[in-house]
Amino acid sequence: MIVPDEFAEWRSRVDGEEGRSWVAALPELVRQLCVDWGLTLDDTPPEHGGSGLVVMAHRRHQACALKLSWPTGTTAAEARALRTWDGAGAVRLLGARPDIGGLLMERLNQRRSLRGLGLWEAAEVAGTLLRRLAVPAPPGLRSLSEIADDMVERLPSRQRTLGDPIPPAWLDTARGLAADLGAEDHGTLIHADLHYGNVLAG
Repeated sequence: MIVPDEFAEWRSRVDGEEGRSWVAALPELVRQLCVDWGLTLDDTPPEHGGSGLVVMAHRRHQACALKLSWPTGTTAAEARALRTWDGAGAVRLLGARPDIGGLLMERLNQRRSLRGLGLWEAAEVAGTLLRRLAVPAPPGLRSLSEIADDMVERLPSRQRTLGDPIPPAWLDTARGLAADLGAEDHGTLIHADLHYGNVLAG
């Protein structure tokens, strides 16, 4: 398996030597999980977002997606959320190794996302999905108020690390919105990265 250059460059830019070391370890982590879970990799390039690499695989006749995430400690929470939803509006979890950032999931159609729909149709699907995913949060997850407080605190340093790409007034607005959102914590399980590119056909 070859890690895409743009993903490797991004992790290096954001996380420096730590990011480079993690990227260098990814092929061995994938090999290890393939052995542990009985997977055969497909002959397709890996997909990626900003913090995770997804490799297509098969377990016997079942098409799967193997995701490895940057080790920030959020994989355990992601696995707990996916187990709670259990395929109802979210991808079904087949296995988890939070210690190394690994998740094995059913494969969705990564070529069909809400980005391919018209604005109003996509908004209707996303709104319906948000309502479906709004269930009581299981114990052990960070609260919305904790996450919002962390965003308010971390956004300025992240802005500096990335070379100040956002106008200061926008950054202040984002921090204010995060603080307001944190005050509206009702103990509901929410998807922390729900954007149109992350809503795939199943």
